[in-house]
Amino acid sequence: MGLITKLLPFRNTPGLRRIVREVFYLYGCDIPPQVKFGKNVEIVHRGIGLVIYPKVSIGDNVTIYHGVTIGRAIRSGEIGETVIGDGAILSTGAVIMIGPEGRKIGAGAIIGANAVVTKDVPAGEVWGGVPARQLENHRPISAV
Repeated sequence: MGLITKLLPFRNTPGLRRIVREVFYLYGCDIPPQVKFGKNVEIVHRGIGLVIYPKVSIGDNVTIYHGVTIGRAIRSGEIGETVIGDGAILSTGAVIMIGPEGRKIGAGAIIGANAVVTKDVPAGEVWGGVPARQLENHRPISAV
């Protein structure tokens, strides 16, 4: 388990919040305290370049590689809630674009390296490309 993953529980601890945020910045991470994390979330390769918008909830057993962005698709206006389902994998450089309706990445979904996701991704599917599209249905959701 990397340093960024270990520091996640302390993001909202009085007296430590600023220190944790500065450590995140040293690694090129922007993870606001409003982001909700489930259990056993793994942030790989020190989370270098990881950017997450505040209205994001990340489920249990999710793996997030370096260079991932979960953020705005529009410049202004309200942004909806985004949910990353249990067991999802967000590969290196993946971009999850959030609009007014939010975004949902289903449980067990895999987002390929450098994919740009502009639509909701159903559970258990593999998506890749720019813009991202379904590549395959890799496993039944019961296997997650």
